[in-house]
Amino acid sequence: MLTVEKYSSGKIFEYMRRIDFTIKLLNIPLVRNIVRKKLTEKLEKYRGDFILAPKENFDHLINSARIVAAGPRMCYHLHKKDLSYAIFLDELAEALIQTGYAKEISKEDAIIVMRDGRNDGRLQLISKVSGRPLELCNQSLMTCSLWKLERAGLKIMDRAIT
Repeated sequence: MLTVEKYSSGKIFEYMRRIDFTIKLLNIPLVRNIVRKKLTEKLEKYRGDFILAPKENFDHLINSARIVAAGPRMCYHLHKKDLSYAIFLDELAEALIQTGYAKEISKEDAIIVMRDGRNDGRLQLISKVSGRPLELCNQSLMTCSLWKLERAGLKIMDRAIT
């Protein structure tokens, strides 16, 4: 399970680097099957933590949050390409504001950030952090570690029913 501590400590970036490296190993025929099996086993503990979702879910989550912050997507921090913003809620927002990674914004501005992402054609994701939906991401299909897993045939994102 992803936790607020893993985000605030920066460990999330190490996990994402490992995912990117491991996906590259899937291109090596000699180790492909072993890597796929081990990666599938490791990813099982994250099943249900990532949900592709329609805009309506975001408005409700944002409006019910105590505090809201915005910052660059986690994948942007690694790749420095295709800048777009994620919204962080409640204790994740507080932790990332404290580390300087995100800035507090109004709920209205957060809804606009997510609406603009949808209008720009970005797929949007709810990530459960510490068991709660605390990260709302305007995904980049090019740099997102989760989409790299999906393209490699490893299903990690659930699809919301609209």
